[in-house]
Amino acid sequence: MLVVSAQRRHHIMIQIVDLMETAPGVIRLRNQFVEAKLNYICEVSSLKILGGSKELVAADKLANVFVMFDDIPLYWDAWDVMDYHLETRRPAVKQVRFD
Repeated sequence: MLVVSAQRRHHIMIQIVDLMETAPGVIRLRNQFVEAKLNYICEVSSLKILGGSKELVAADKLANVFVMFDDIPLYWDAWDVMDYHLETRRPAVKQVRFD
């Protein structure tokens, strides 16, 4: 994949991004700075800065996770969220399709 962006007037920066399916449902994105692995709903399962050995996403966690919570206000509209809303966490995305 080729990413082209105009940084300033008359300057264009071109970066090559390597995109590869490393296992069924696992996509690896890599450029000269970072490497990321995404699952089938684009949650980040791995993020590394190249040249270092540190993994930025814990082994049993995911990053870039979109979730929803029930928001039922007791006293006021819209912003009155009670602590028990955390018990209603559910995924906002079930599948991502690229055409």
